Amino acid sequence: MKKILFILTLLASVFLISKSATAQTLRLDSIIGFPDTVSEQQVVNMSLLISNSGGFLFNGDLLVLMHSLGDSTGADTLYYNANYSISGNTFYDTVQITHTFNAAELDAGDNIVVVWPSSAQSPLAVNNDSLTFNLFFLNTGIEENERQQALFIYPNPSGGIIRFQWADPEKVEQVRIFDVLGKEILLEKKAIPEADIRSFSSGLYFIDVTNKDGSHLVSKFFRE
Repeated sequence: MKKILFILTLLASVFLISKSATAQTLRLDSIIGFPDTVSEQQVVNMSLLISNSGGFLFNGDLLVLMHSLGDSTGADTLYYNANYSISGNTFYDTVQITHTFNAAELDAGDNIVVVWPSSAQSPLAVNNDSLTFNLFFLNTGIEENERQQALFIYPNPSGGIIRFQWADPEKVEQVRIFDVLGKEILLEKKAIPEADIRSFSSGLYFIDVTNKDGSHLVSKFFRE
């Protein structure tokens, strides 16, 4: 009898070890629609692609965290579900999310953003491998008078030529113009005196100025 109990205990131990070795099955595979450029308080719709490669049902809390490597305030929540469920051997479950980007979680200019899943069931049930994105943040939270002292744009709004009056043009390394969707419209490697916006669609545009010391200045204008 003792021998049978020993064999059963041994088999159970082997099963548990094998299950633990293969239990890291849920993972965040991709994010569709993660932007490359955002502005302050911009709302972005994205899709999380989540898979469960094991044969076991995952049912529990799921947290997807986001962190900019230049931010010292800690990770931010991109998605949370206290009762997330996904069947075993599922490729992929698509989760629709909406996130509002802001200056509290990003630095002005270029950011390296890391995104990864977490759960109270980690590390046995969730693979914590991360995804990495390059994200440019147009920080429009600079005080208006500070922007005007460094760069004055006129006429604004305009339907033709806009002109730039620079406080320190020799400090400027590059000038970029983006539309509200984050698409780069113009790139110049110096402080330009003017820009022809007649071919631009009507709406709001952002001007991002990178100085030679690495600092950024963001202003905006309207195309009539």
